[in-house]
Amino acid sequence: MALSALLVVQLKYFIYLAAPFLCLAMAAPLDAAWGRIEAVARDPGRRIGLAVVAIGALGLVGYEPYTHYRAMNLMHWKTKETLDLLEWVRDNTPPVDPEQPEYAVLNTWESGFWISAVAERPNYANNFVAAPPESVYIQHLTRAYDWLIARDANPLYDAMDRHRLDYLVALPIDAKAIYGYLSLTGREHDEFVRYDEAHETWTTTEGLNDTVLARLLLVQGREIANLPCVDGLQLLKTTERTMPLAGQQVPVAQFYRRVQGALITGRASPGETVRVGTGRVALNTGPHAHFAFSFECTTKAKSDGTFSLRFPYASVQVGDVAPASPILLWRGERGPNNPPVTLNISDEDVTAGKSIALP
Repeated sequence: MALSALLVVQLKYFIYLAAPFLCLAMAAPLDAAWGRIEAVARDPGRRIGLAVVAIGALGLVGYEPYTHYRAMNLMHWKTKETLDLLEWVRDNTPPVDPEQPEYAVLNTWESGFWISAVAERPNYANNFVAAPPESVYIQHLTRAYDWLIARDANPLYDAMDRHRLDYLVALPIDAKAIYGYLSLTGREHDEFVRYDEAHETWTTTEGLNDTVLARLLLVQGREIANLPCVDGLQLLKTTERTMPLAGQQVPVAQFYRRVQGALITGRASPGETVRVGTGRVALNTGPHAHFAFSFECTTKAKSDGTFSLRFPYASVQVGDVAPASPILLWRGERGPNNPPVTLNISDEDVTAGKSIALP
């Protein structure tokens, strides 16, 4: 299925690009066959008309791929703020050996070239996808979407560790692009995107909001509804510029690092809810701008009264990430008669996954 989809895409764009030139190439032979080539040569009006028809054909067949290109490449990557973010990545992440890179950045293909060119870091997926399905380019493209367009973050963590993907760039994806990528992987798309026949456009569904990528973009991986927090990624930087997504304004791009998360263990009443969270984490996004968000993870104590959960943020400032409020742990419901425990979590605890045992 991936091969047929790829061939259809390649054939479509070959037709798009070749059609105007075929029209021009065939115009003279056809006119000669009709015996009117001399008339065309002598009549400036007909020559102008032929040129208008050719230009019109070029514009007509070029319209769809141009708009598709804009949707797929997400032109907001060409703003100063996003370039500033990638320059920050270049200046604030460890340099790599260009011959044998120690790590790479996980991304979807829209940002691959920008990561390599501006951030000067290896990317995982880019536009070199005009290749057989078994090629490394197609595999990287489809795997990246398999990991991000999913509810469970654990396959993403495993893949990042296995492929030495120490960082992740998250940016919004066009609904039509999501359909294309899911088609390449052979996955059903109805759960995440649908075609609106009335408006002749692709739109996202509520199911997409439950995916790892959407939760990173919308709530920075915070726990929502019945989905656990994304406890293996830590937000390091965002663009100052925002864009509308799912009814709210979100940063155009967000940059995360892979962390193991501090392992917090202790005891509570069997079945009791245990929460760890901070009311405010602040990031410097510009000379006079900040982006702040809350973060919380929960679990329930086991039948023997033990609990464990991971938390991806430290109690101290690390780079541009600064906790603006303490990290607190509650056993049971919050309230004046149930004071929380203040946690002291170091950056080493977070990156190495060290255990913090509570009495």
